[in-house]
Amino acid sequence: MGDNRRIAIPWSDLPTELLEEIVNHLHTETDVRRVRAVCRSWRYSTAPFKKLPATPLNLPFPFGGDTLPEHDGAYFTLIERTVYRVETPECKTPNFWLVKTEAASEDGKLRILNPLSHREIKIPPGNQMPKVLNTLDFRVSEVCNSHALRYVNPCNPNPRNDYKFAKKVVVAACADNEYAVMAIDENYELWYIKSNDEKWTMVRGEFFLDIITCNKSGEFRGVDYYNRVWFFNSKLEVVSEVTPITDLRSPKVHMLQISDELFLIEELTDKYRRKCTCRNEEIGCQCKIPIKHTAVEIGICRFDEENEEFVEVDTAAIGGRIIFAGDDCSFSVSAQGVNRGRVFYTDKYICFRTGDEKNDDEQGFNYVYGYVDIYDDTDCGFHCNRLCVCCYPTSAAKPVDEFVPNDDVKTVFRGLNGHNSGVCDFETGELGSLLMFPHYADVFWPPPSWLSSSRRRS
Repeated sequence: MGDNRRIAIPWSDLPTELLEEIVNHLHTETDVRRVRAVCRSWRYSTAPFKKLPATPLNLPFPFGGDTLPEHDGAYFTLIERTVYRVETPECKTPNFWLVKTEAASEDGKLRILNPLSHREIKIPPGNQMPKVLNTLDFRVSEVCNSHALRYVNPCNPNPRNDYKFAKKVVVAACADNEYAVMAIDENYELWYIKSNDEKWTMVRGEFFLDIITCNKSGEFRGVDYYNRVWFFNSKLEVVSEVTPITDLRSPKVHMLQISDELFLIEELTDKYRRKCTCRNEEIGCQCKIPIKHTAVEIGICRFDEENEEFVEVDTAAIGGRIIFAGDDCSFSVSAQGVNRGRVFYTDKYICFRTGDEKNDDEQGFNYVYGYVDIYDDTDCGFHCNRLCVCCYPTSAAKPVDEFVPNDDVKTVFRGLNGHNSGVCDFETGELGSLLMFPHYADVFWPPPSWLSSSRRRS
């Protein structure tokens, strides 16, 4: 009989061509670091991960036009953010935790951000968040990277302007070690700048809602207010404009890739679900029904490459995945116990009053758990392309969610101050603020107990 015993071959003896093939399929700095840490020969054979462009990177301000005196000496700084998935090898619930980090330019320390926005999570005293995360105790992987343009003005610093001028920023590495940056400005105009460029270039004056980059090809995708989908190659040339998305019902959209397929997440608000009942064609809508602009439905569409159009899909198509439709990036992760999909989204019109304030309007609004920059934009919701006040005077009451969270929930979520995060679970049909359904947020807040450094080996 033959000898069926297996021969153990050290990792250091892995053929060079096979190691090169493995490294060529690594697209994150975390994975490359792991490979380089296996043994000395792998470390010498594998080059450190190279990012293009290296951040932080200073870029010109403004996007276009002349600079106002108040902005003399100002510039943009391109910064990078990373979403990590931290898993415990033990059977815990939840079995993973998502954390989004950004390196602070002043001291180099990491800032922990809400996965859906640029807002920093405030860690309350006594919280179980460890100061040091030992990666030998957990499985840590990179989910995605995103970028932002921070406004810097040494002569006239103003924290309110930090992220005011760029709504969405994406970066792609191009050929010959060059890079390209695309950004949607505060007026929803699209700009780009390439390596060695001294100024930004504007793409045709369209009202862009979202842009993403395809990691493998370095190409860009965009969707505008007129429902057109734009395809740009790595040279920032417009490859094609796809036929309008005829079923697009709301300007709140997010694009993302799942398994190399392009998806569109649509936040349908009460404004676009409302129907005019006054039927007065001469003087316009006079219904004067308050509009909160909060999401009342989440739709998911997939891009059909053959027919070049987005088609609405059944939520079962995304299976056991959680989608994060964020301000600076959108991504998805697989999760146990999620059968028909779940979407976390941002909704700046989520705001609350306390129980006392609901009984006494003279006390005003409590914005501790809501967005602080609510405008008087209750509008008619009828044939209005932009927010307006055509049905209400400027002194109209601000839109307020009737839900009042209990004190325990408010204490747990105090760290998410002003982040206005919502959730939609397609299996249960629940949709609304995380403060209404806090049990869904355990994948990113509060930090799980198994993260506590006191319970792990040092």
